[in-house]
Amino acid sequence: MSAMRFSVERDMPRDAPRPCPAVIRPARRSDVDGIALLWQEMMALHFDLDSRFRFVADAPTAYARHIRRSMSSRRAHVAVAEASGRIVGYVLAELHERPPIYPVGIYSFISDLCVEPSQRQRGIGRALFRAAWRWALSCGVTAVELYAAERNPTAFAFWQAMGFSPYLRLMRREAEDPPT
Repeated sequence: MSAMRFSVERDMPRDAPRPCPAVIRPARRSDVDGIALLWQEMMALHFDLDSRFRFVADAPTAYARHIRRSMSSRRAHVAVAEASGRIVGYVLAELHERPPIYPVGIYSFISDLCVEPSQRQRGIGRALFRAAWRWALSCGVTAVELYAAERNPTAFAFWQAMGFSPYLRLMRREAEDPPT
């Protein structure tokens, strides 16, 4: 995974967004099951790309709890895209703070952004990102960061189109691997 950063000093992409075919709104408790289902689909895609994306059996239940907690937190924002009465996308953004030795200070971290495959390339992801961006700016952040899976070129292309650029690279080694 690479961490990507978008500096608040830079404007959002200025291309004219196409009209979004979904309503973007804050998530409600009744949306949690739909969000959790999208998360499962996103994680299955990532597992297909990289088998290190493994989760425990009750991960969907734990994720639903995490979403409910996030919806109640002032330091998180969960928005959904609703089309034809169903959830077709969501975004989860959180506030984090670095120690005062770093100039970034308060930043937003986009934990998840997912759009149902049949609804992609229609402006929904961009609209969800814009909702998270507006929330982050209202919180006084100096940057927005996220992880993009190394083996997901579609995600990289999307985030670069949103103005993000690679910043750090997360490296991983499984603990059970023998030392070299």
